[in-house]
Amino acid sequence: MEELFGASPDVVFGGQAVGRDFFEAYAHRLRFDLRSLALYLSPAVVYGDFRPALPWAGAQRRSAQVPVQGCGALAVQGGLGLREAFLATVERLLRARARVAIALSGGLDSAAILAAVSEVAPDRLETGVAVTVDLVSDAGRSAAAEARGLIAAIAPGCRHVVTAADGEPAALRWDPLGPTLNAASSAHVALCQAAQRHDADLLLVGDGADELLGAPKFLTRDLLGQRRWRALARYLGDVRCLAPDRRALASELFALLAQGLLPRRLRRRLYFALTWTDLLAEPEVPRILAPEYRRIVADWTRDWLAGQLALHPIDAGSWAAADRYDSLFPHDIIADGSAIAEASPFLSDPFAGRAWSLTAADLFSEGLPTPYQRRKARVVDLIRPDLRASLPLEKATYTTFFRQQAKTERIDLARGCALGLFVPGEVDALRQRPEVRRLCCAIEAWIRGAEARGAQPA
Repeated sequence: MEELFGASPDVVFGGQAVGRDFFEAYAHRLRFDLRSLALYLSPAVVYGDFRPALPWAGAQRRSAQVPVQGCGALAVQGGLGLREAFLATVERLLRARARVAIALSGGLDSAAILAAVSEVAPDRLETGVAVTVDLVSDAGRSAAAEARGLIAAIAPGCRHVVTAADGEPAALRWDPLGPTLNAASSAHVALCQAAQRHDADLLLVGDGADELLGAPKFLTRDLLGQRRWRALARYLGDVRCLAPDRRALASELFALLAQGLLPRRLRRRLYFALTWTDLLAEPEVPRILAPEYRRIVADWTRDWLAGQLALHPIDAGSWAAADRYDSLFPHDIIADGSAIAEASPFLSDPFAGRAWSLTAADLFSEGLPTPYQRRKARVVDLIRPDLRASLPLEKATYTTFFRQQAKTERIDLARGCALGLFVPGEVDALRQRPEVRRLCCAIEAWIRGAEARGAQPA
């Protein structure tokens, strides 16, 4: 399994295993399937960010997964601690790369990557660059200012480039295996393009850190089982602080009682009722899809949900462990569409397996000063102790920025509308649903790329 986001999953066409190059070379002789493209607007995909199907008629795929199965045991047997595994992973990713760029948001995850590069390959920071998209958080803080503070403390010699969130998705490379889910973000595109302008041949990003190392919900029972009384008090205090309406705290206590008192079948149903609420409540397929495709997507979503619920590992451990599993899976390693290779140390071998070998309760630490750091304690552990005083205390969110951006950006879905996939009268309504708009734009860009190469709809 390759860690680069461009790694190809197993693809079968006409009974033969094929790769990206096959579809790129023979696109003019192939037909793309609008029904498969419609599945990208399934509520499951909107919430989960994974590729549901290949867009080519007659092609099938198996997902390229994060290397978590079996790797954890190997890392432990080899004597690698969590920090050592992270440093080894970063060092391996840098091999054979001439110039590295680091996506530096100002948060803990990107700070850990910057610190690791400065530790294992300080010379790479002399020629490399840290890139920050100039966003303003919901709290009014500048991401660029936060990033500058981290560079001053961790790697003062590193060159810092700040770019606006104005990348043009149309400029990205077309991926024959399907729409690029994350590349439709203008901020992500701007990040990639800034790295390319500075001649980087690898962009290190923090994808997967929240899923692998963030403390999940429902930790009360796990902390009780470990008799970590101070950690339990801190954890419940953080839950109450982060969700003042007390519903989250009530869910924690309800989960504690359910796990201890209810029979397995009822316990299982209640877990999904609390955590999969939006998906299980007959979620509406976006109205941007034409009615015939909405029916196809609704049927597929029901079948997908039934399969996921049947195979879910909820019975194998605690609710906290199940919530952690749900945060990561299903997970595709998807090409981002830019000309620069991307990699996340958090999703790469050997670190991904070593991190997955931790228990859910291992991810929370009561000894740190803020809820953000306590819930990302294992990310803090990746950074040298003498640098930790400079780390951010609060998590930055950018909901307001992206909502405003979605209201002003032009939406062009002309080809999807002409082919009968999208409903023209519903296009403007996408401004109220930026997550659906992002996927629609990705589908539109893919169709245009396929037609430019001579492909036609089935």
